Amino acid sequence: MASAGTSDRQHPSPAGCFVCDGAFTRTVGRVGAYRYVACDGCGLARLDPMPTPSAVRDVFDPSYFSGGRVGGYDDYEADDSINMRNAHLRLDRLAPDLGTDSARLLDVGCALGHVLRDAHSRGWSALGVEICDEIAERARSGGAFHVAGDLAALAATRVGQFDAVTMFQVIEHLPRPDQDLALARSLLRPSGVIAFETWNRSSVVAKALGRHWQLLSPPSVLWAFDRRSLTLLLRRSGFDLVHYRRTWKWVGLRFSASLLHDGNRSALTTRLAQIAARLPLRDRAVPYALGDLVWVVARRRDN
Repeated sequence: MASAGTSDRQHPSPAGCFVCDGAFTRTVGRVGAYRYVACDGCGLARLDPMPTPSAVRDVFDPSYFSGGRVGGYDDYEADDSINMRNAHLRLDRLAPDLGTDSARLLDVGCALGHVLRDAHSRGWSALGVEICDEIAERARSGGAFHVAGDLAALAATRVGQFDAVTMFQVIEHLPRPDQDLALARSLLRPSGVIAFETWNRSSVVAKALGRHWQLLSPPSVLWAFDRRSLTLLLRRSGFDLVHYRRTWKWVGLRFSASLLHDGNRSALTTRLAQIAARLPLRDRAVPYALGDLVWVVARRRDN
């Protein structure tokens, strides 16, 4: 196994947990040269060794969206209709918590801008953040949206301007989620909300699959949360939890097959991937509802 701090692509493993100040002492999974270790206090799990922020940024290049990266998308653009269905589903879930019919939305990790497009169709004002320059430019040209390349730079000029910040399957990829949550809070108006779609490492399917659970995909996935660790992180970052519940989304059979085939999967999942890739209905969408995906909404605390 690669040791922490041995190259300029890796950070020395952090000694303490930014959620509860506990220690990462327990190995909960090994994937190739990496392992995931859990905090003995709150249960947050992190990747070890930890890539540097620049190495993480390099992971999310255009190949991440076109089948060139473990844990990435087989063909993100080909699934445009599925991604639009998911964007609509997510904003339908979010709308009741906004308290306004003309919301100002910031979508972090917006990719090609599906959430921005659906938000605009509702009459909302929507901006995005996307660290992959090529994908961000395609989002801009595809809908004339404002898409920033850096959350911190946006936060310097947009303090208190948004009703909602969304991070759909993003928080697990951030080098320092606590710092990004602080930025998100500064961007929200008083009592604004932040909404996540992320994964629960304490779910039945995650425990059953162990190291073969699809979320454990280094080096792109840096963190694995459960309800306790995410709730504590939100509280420490100045938010109060509103919702934490299991959810579902649409996935293409082609994308499902690519997840089964990624990385260090078992012989059985690899064989299932090969079968799925040959199915005539591989471009069809099916509901992903295994119980490990969660919907989280928290409100900015201002006292």
